Amino acid sequence: TTPWVNEDANPELPGLGARSIRRVVGFGPDMFGVTYRMVGSENRIGVNERNAHNFIIHSLIELGLLGVIAYGLMAGSILYVLWGIIRQAQRREIEGLIPHLAIGLTAAFMGRLLEQMTGKAQLSDLMLMWILVGVIAALANRGRVAEFFTASPNVAPPRQSPGVGRRSFLSLNPARKYASVFIVLLALLLWWQTSLADIRAMTLSGQAQEASASGKAAAAGALYEQAIDIAPHASIPRLLLVQGLIRSAQVETDTAVALSALEAARVNLQGLLERNPLDLRAREWSATISQEIALIDPSRLPQAVHDAALVAVLSPGLWEQLEPLAWILALSGDYDQALRVVHEAQALGGDENPDAHMLYFIESKIEREQGNIAKAEAALAKLKTFTHPDVPLLVESAK
Repeated sequence: TTPWVNEDANPELPGLGARSIRRVVGFGPDMFGVTYRMVGSENRIGVNERNAHNFIIHSLIELGLLGVIAYGLMAGSILYVLWGIIRQAQRREIEGLIPHLAIGLTAAFMGRLLEQMTGKAQLSDLMLMWILVGVIAALANRGRVAEFFTASPNVAPPRQSPGVGRRSFLSLNPARKYASVFIVLLALLLWWQTSLADIRAMTLSGQAQEASASGKAAAAGALYEQAIDIAPHASIPRLLLVQGLIRSAQVETDTAVALSALEAARVNLQGLLERNPLDLRAREWSATISQEIALIDPSRLPQAVHDAALVAVLSPGLWEQLEPLAWILALSGDYDQALRVVHEAQALGGDENPDAHMLYFIESKIEREQGNIAKAEAALAKLKTFTHPDVPLLVESAK
């Protein structure tokens, strides 16, 4: 079956059409992490695994069989072109630096190809790969490239003797000159939109983090806002700003100011959720915001329960996402449902995880509230077996 969320039970999450052909066309770019989580197996590597570290498997999930075939054909055609140039050099049909360039480009292309097969391609890796492909394409069509920059559009280029140099850019035909300028400007625009804006936004985000660490919260907020304006589609500046707003709300003694900061964090997070309602990081922080608001205003507990449940829906089979849901259910007074979630989390592996101490704290608190002292003491005894530094404080609180 095709893994996906139950959109009928969760109308704010998008549905999935054309399920029968997903193996052929894939789930779409940046969707590996989503489908990986929805498999629902507790044996997965981690909660936020977003890359298969296997180019073929990753491409099969996101682009389907057609995408893998397209990548294979492209790689094969590039190697075929390079091999053709090397064969021409062996037959002495071409001389000079061209054969050496072809050999070097072949080695570089194969190296990048093998590295990306088992690694995780970053923005710089992909940009370098496409630049390499462009250089190979220009090398294979070197005659046409030279003709484009030297020939008149209506007159065949005269044959030049080896000693005659090419004309300068200023002496080009006007149509070719304007076309060259337009292509360069278009390339710069695309570079800014796809690469440089994100890099600039990340640089500003780094400066904002330094300002925040120095206690300059206002300056950090301004830098984050500037980063978001430069690259509104980038998720990291928004997430960092949201985290900063949540931290400031947690230490704020004025509840009105804390609520204002939390609502501002929710507004900044909304842009990410509108772009991708399945973004787990955004959903996790949305649940955290709702929980913090509910701690200040208990009338908002239903929203906190709803947001925590959405996170669990997006990560089936992971006990880590059930723990906050159990806690917020307990705070809302739904003890029976909270206990069911705790037991489900324990069955999914939380029972043996060294970081699962909170499950037994929640269980102990609920059982004590319901008058089941023996069960509460059993959960408390289990809590004491954990070595987490928070355990002594939780034990005292659970009594």
